[in-house]
Amino acid sequence: MRPRLLLLIVAAAVVALLSGTSRAGAGTAACTATATGKHVRTQLLKVHLAGTCPVTGVAHGTLTFSQWPRIRADGVFALDYAAATLWLRVPRKLSMKPAWTAHAATTALDVSVQASPRRRLSGRGRYSIRGGFKASNGAVVRWHQTVTATPNRITLGSVHVSASLPGNGSMVVAVHEVRQFCATNKTCPFGLKTTTDRVAFPAAFTHVTVSSPLWFVMGDGTLLSGREQTTILLRSKRTHRILGRSDFQALIRIP
Repeated sequence: MRPRLLLLIVAAAVVALLSGTSRAGAGTAACTATATGKHVRTQLLKVHLAGTCPVTGVAHGTLTFSQWPRIRADGVFALDYAAATLWLRVPRKLSMKPAWTAHAATTALDVSVQASPRRRLSGRGRYSIRGGFKASNGAVVRWHQTVTATPNRITLGSVHVSASLPGNGSMVVAVHEVRQFCATNKTCPFGLKTTTDRVAFPAAFTHVTVSSPLWFVMGDGTLLSGREQTTILLRSKRTHRILGRSDFQALIRIP
């Protein structure tokens, strides 16, 4: 029993050591590069390089791109240290209007790129947001939301979705929201939270409505702003194929 137990302990230690090395390598790269992505397939981006990066040469590698919901694909990149530019190509699997991220990590280089949704809105006090899309199956989706901000309360209102469906297949309406806030007495941002609400409808339904929860934060006169990144999505329940989507980012400040 003792030799067998000893072997198990040694094996567990080796696995822990290897996994720890892998995590450390991704987080302690000799050079880190960050950039803000655009919404075109081929991009040449200005990149921020850490002081430990080389001053000349070009690094090549593969970025892993990701986009909600669970869309992932790989694409090549070239990093020019002297020009501080990053060339990349966004894979066809990703849509161009929504937000996306890309990342590559080795012990020598850590590259991160983040793109916000193409549609971005900003306002003060109170304003309404509207949008919609025509899905690939002929469905028509419309949505609206009201957001309000005072020094004492910031409210990111419910997203109200109305959809006319073709009645030939079961559909799923999803509302995905990422929220955060800023205040004078806290480190900004705070209150970061992500939620996804999904409602499925039988094939016979031709008109449906969905409302996401209302979110707010109280501040005793210290609030500054609230930010949300939202996706309204229609997909087939049977095939899980995305039939249409709206993506936007909204920022509301106190008057």
